[in-house]
Amino acid sequence: MNCCRCPGRVSPESPYLTANGQTYRFCPTCAMAAIAHATSTPTMKTEAIQTPFPVLSRGHVFKVYACGESYHPSWWSFLDELETRELWWDIKPGDAVADIGADFGSYTFSALAQGAAMVYAWSPPFKVPTEALEAITLHRSAQLNGWVDRLSLFVSGLWSEPGHLAAFDGPRMPRHFKTPHEASAAIQGQPGHCATFPVSTLDVLNLPKLDWAKIDTEGAELHVLRGAEATIARCHPTIMLEHHFHINPACELECTAWLNARGYVQDGATRPHGAIAHSLYRWKP
Repeated sequence: MNCCRCPGRVSPESPYLTANGQTYRFCPTCAMAAIAHATSTPTMKTEAIQTPFPVLSRGHVFKVYACGESYHPSWWSFLDELETRELWWDIKPGDAVADIGADFGSYTFSALAQGAAMVYAWSPPFKVPTEALEAITLHRSAQLNGWVDRLSLFVSGLWSEPGHLAAFDGPRMPRHFKTPHEASAAIQGQPGHCATFPVSTLDVLNLPKLDWAKIDTEGAELHVLRGAEATIARCHPTIMLEHHFHINPACELECTAWLNARGYVQDGATRPHGAIAHSLYRWKP
């Protein structure tokens, strides 16, 4: 049996959480991160995230603000998925990049360090529903590195149409609503982290150039692709997708079929990462 977050082995005695009738077990390292995430609410505030940490990504060093606690989510996100970024996230100087589901900015800052001319990053509030903690921290880290002029940051999300999203942690699909009131009502009484935020489509930006797009939206990836159809047809960016199998077991098949129909092919094998996986797609004219 493997850990639900990484390929590490677990046993029936390993730490676990239960959601929607399913049990998810963790290896010791991932358990530390999960426990820290679940118990770090008191330090989920902007004044606590003030320690500048050095980060090495694809041979480039930069600094990011994070909370000083070991395995706090503000720091853990730069360690998580590191191997995938090192292997695939090959941004060239002058590239335009979309980081959709940026969180604290692990992909955003790696792209900026590699010389991206512009990174468009969507980091809606989630860990603290009433405060845009992730986006505030991301912006302060961009200031720390002198990169604000190459960052276009959105405290919102993307979908296939405008509206408002009710987002949940764990194996639950985000839900789209027309009004913020409907979205807020949908998260009332729900367990775990929940938040609501506005969503739009990538196509409304009418970007003249887009070389890379990373989409990590907790089960909403196909909806994001549909809202980016015109941009993808015009710019043909390389696309990295995160597949959340624990939310939608068919997500990789659905997204791959959608991209194949538009001239994209998968570059290499899907990289498993516990309950999720990553795939890379390139347009082949």
